[in-house]
Amino acid sequence: MNSVTKVASSEHYATLASPLKVGKITISNRLVAQPMERSAGTESGDLTPDLVDEYTALAKGHWGVLHLEAMTVIPTYKSRKGQLVISAATRDSVAALLGKMRAIAPDTMYVVQLTVPGVVAGEGLPRVTIIPAIHEADPAIKLLTDTEIDDLLESFKRAIDMTIEAGVDGIDIKACHGYLGVEFLRPQNMRAGKYGGSFDNRTRFHKELVVHARQAARSAGKERFLLGSRISVSECIAGGVGTAGPGEYIEDLSEVKSFVTMLCDWGANFVNITAGIPATQPEVTRPSKAVPWGIFNHFRLTKAIKDHLAAVGKRPAVIGSAYTMLGKELPRIAAKNIADGAVDLIGLGRQVLADPEYPAKLLAGKEDKIHRCTGCGSCSQLLRQQRHVGCTTYNESFKNVFKSQV
Repeated sequence: MNSVTKVASSEHYATLASPLKVGKITISNRLVAQPMERSAGTESGDLTPDLVDEYTALAKGHWGVLHLEAMTVIPTYKSRKGQLVISAATRDSVAALLGKMRAIAPDTMYVVQLTVPGVVAGEGLPRVTIIPAIHEADPAIKLLTDTEIDDLLESFKRAIDMTIEAGVDGIDIKACHGYLGVEFLRPQNMRAGKYGGSFDNRTRFHKELVVHARQAARSAGKERFLLGSRISVSECIAGGVGTAGPGEYIEDLSEVKSFVTMLCDWGANFVNITAGIPATQPEVTRPSKAVPWGIFNHFRLTKAIKDHLAAVGKRPAVIGSAYTMLGKELPRIAAKNIADGAVDLIGLGRQVLADPEYPAKLLAGKEDKIHRCTGCGSCSQLLRQQRHVGCTTYNESFKNVFKSQV
């Protein structure tokens, strides 16, 4: 970030190692493994032995919160051919994986992200939308009817129930990065019917899911349950989340601030802040070393949401994103943001692939042993190609993955 890297102090490490109280929940430290799709499931969306190995390796990092990758709630709609599916057929595999991970890191909170891809599905997979204008611009993208959305809602609820039955510590309802969940929230969602137009209609889908998830968790005796959503609070598209109307370009966070307040009222106790749509604006979502302003943009957006929630008396855990590219500066800057009240938890994405044991090494004072993400972009390239995603810089299984390509 700077020409001269400033060294983190013991105070900075202590901040990152400190627990966070969220109601009755204690999160053991401030480092969060973000959900990273690995595109390596079976045809039916089940875990493979390789994925089990990768996730047990990730558990060795002793993260405060560890998200399993985004799982689709219905096999018909996958983002990649190898995307995982949460279903009656895969629930026991997820439960077994959680058991193995807890045996390694019992203090970590394990969260599953649930989703439907929508328009971001890869080549050869069905794409759907709830926004008429998207379908009109590309008729190959199917426009879902209200009845089909109702059915999808029920699929989501069944997936929530099965995820809780599998023994998770939390659920993230995905509303970011161009996936279907975020389409409902956009001011450009002017569809007729109960899922579009007014703000109440555009938030109806998420309200149903969050209320159901909180009730289902309580019915299962899980009072200490993390529930929330990862949200692209500024999509940087006309009429996207973070604008004031269907034809607006200028950022206006008024609606998204109202939405995160409502999430808390419905039962959420965390919000995970991100931005943009990586398929079309990768630098907004995944800042690079060449474009460092992207990191500061994430800081700004996260603080804006956290300040708003504090002002209206809500205290969910606020997870920030885009810290990976800070490199050696990460501990100092992340600790400062926590101390300044700009964020509660530090989310890492690409760094999870580069070094799954990042927190364990960092908090044990073994910084010289950390494999830091270089920002090469190869993991994103693998995802676009619907291949098994991993770090081509440090993971021996992936180092030669592109050698055969011209």
